[in-house]
Amino acid sequence: METYVIKPEVGFPELEIYNNEEMMDLLGLRDSRKLKVLFRKGGVSKKFTTFDFNEKKVNEAMTEMCFKSIEKLFKNNNISPQDIDCVITCCNSSDQQVPGLSSRLFSRIDFRKDIHNYPIYGLGCGAFLAAINMSKSLLKDENMKNVLVVCCEAQTNSFMDNIDPNNDGKLIGLTIFGDGAAAALVTKDDSFENNKIHVLDTQVLTHYSDSMTMTNSEVHIDEKLLEKISPHIQKLVTSLLEKHNIDKNEVKHWVMHSGGKKILAGVKKLFDLNDDQMKPSVEIYNTCGNMSCASVPAGLNRLYSLAEEENYIKNSGELGIVLGFGSGFFLGVSLVRYL
Repeated sequence: METYVIKPEVGFPELEIYNNEEMMDLLGLRDSRKLKVLFRKGGVSKKFTTFDFNEKKVNEAMTEMCFKSIEKLFKNNNISPQDIDCVITCCNSSDQQVPGLSSRLFSRIDFRKDIHNYPIYGLGCGAFLAAINMSKSLLKDENMKNVLVVCCEAQTNSFMDNIDPNNDGKLIGLTIFGDGAAAALVTKDDSFENNKIHVLDTQVLTHYSDSMTMTNSEVHIDEKLLEKISPHIQKLVTSLLEKHNIDKNEVKHWVMHSGGKKILAGVKKLFDLNDDQMKPSVEIYNTCGNMSCASVPAGLNRLYSLAEEENYIKNSGELGIVLGFGSGFFLGVSLVRYL
């Protein structure tokens, strides 16, 4: 059985913050030297947020941006909600815990009543790869053909509400995180003609680490985070390539979790990648911030945009690595061909 991912589509809240100065003005922290330094180190130039600064509360944008991404995915690929056999929702933050995200999707979209539903919560930025791995297992069932994966985060509001200018944990969250959603179809149907990713293999690794945690709207990132996770990333990617007798230099495209400037630079150095190979993930981070579980599918979306704008994918069949990792510690990597 072959497994394919159809190009993910993205959705964002209406409020886009265009630069760090605008963010500091909205927060009333224009004169905070500490925040200016963190913004400079963070490297995010703009982002989207679900926080309503006028009402000082979260709006309903989380569910709406999911609908936007799903609507675009269905429209661009002539997919009907009735075609979907299973929905996997990935989320680590929410504007509403119960009913969950999937229930709200079912209330607005005409899915079949016998549809399967699996939420993934707490895997952080690696959740999309976990969903790909789960989908491959689900699609072995002869009654399963199409799995809709929806990744969505509304995390900025937890840092913007009741902001404390002396709380480093909240300030770090303010500087690097952004909100957004992405929807992708994982299918064994090979009839889709355009923007199709052939998933050759996926491997995952679970290893406990508290190097990154988020509690009570505060972010803790161990200064040695990259040093601790790099050996696991390198080992998993290397073993996957060796399993398929593929040299790293044969891999043309890399899409990874855009977790931060240091994380991206660290992975670039780890695999000796060039700027062109880093482009989709770097651009997503610079313009959207760390969107946690939505960052990897958003990176795939950006890769296809670059393919249209700049002929980024030169030939059908080029190999790629899709890499996601998140707090926990969960790591997932897929070897793919872009068709």
